[in-house]
Amino acid sequence: MAGYDDARFLQAKIEKLEREVEQLKRSTLPLTAQQVGPISGWFRAGQVGQGPGVKSSMHAKFDGNKAGDAPRISVTDANGITRVELGNLAAYTGPSNGSNAQYGLRLIDTIGNVQLDSFSFTNIAKYSSSNSTTISTSAISTWSTVNAATFTAISGSSLTVVNPVTGGAFTHGGQLMIIATIAGKVSAGTGSAYAAPYVNGAVTLGLTSAAWASDSTEFINQTCLAFYNFGAVASLSIQFYGSTSANTVTGAYSGAGFDAFFLGALPY
Repeated sequence: MAGYDDARFLQAKIEKLEREVEQLKRSTLPLTAQQVGPISGWFRAGQVGQGPGVKSSMHAKFDGNKAGDAPRISVTDANGITRVELGNLAAYTGPSNGSNAQYGLRLIDTIGNVQLDSFSFTNIAKYSSSNSTTISTSAISTWSTVNAATFTAISGSSLTVVNPVTGGAFTHGGQLMIIATIAGKVSAGTGSAYAAPYVNGAVTLGLTSAAWASDSTEFINQTCLAFYNFGAVASLSIQFYGSTSANTVTGAYSGAGFDAFFLGALPY
């Protein structure tokens, strides 16, 4: 029986060993010196995954300090939308909301809007600011009468809202919910008078107006609810606009109050 003293037997063993070493080298993840950890079983990884943003994949980059790059773990869905991010995150703007740069967690829905980040949940109302300015009855004729069939700004009923976090401009958009109350009546003519909150001179969404009929002889408080989607903007000006059913009708308004809430992630 051939043994290690047989040259042909020894050569076959060496060739087999060489093949096994080559196979082992191809199936082993090479580590550089700086990736070897301080104890057995510990290694310092650089990146794991097919690359950030690759559809239906997860990617992790462990070393570095760059927002949106590292350290960061991300999960991308089959449509190419990064649905989960964890780590050093860059600022993000979706179709109707966004999220600021942060070290933290961010979840995105199927169309690209932020559902949650480390600062807030979405679809939860967060108080922004309020204004309750009562104007004396004697001042009605100078600032708060409207007799136009189209909505016209009611003087003295405005509120300016700035970024509640920074006190300055909004760097990306969000949604504003407004609960507003105004006292009014029809002071002349036969018909109806209306009032509604506008933002930056634009009509709000889901608008519910306060309304008074011609039998409103005394001021009556009415409340309305409105929503406004906005993009990056320096500030938001909320103001009541009024109109009447005809130019022969005059609506009189004696006071206005607002409560403004942000829906979704705060618009940093």
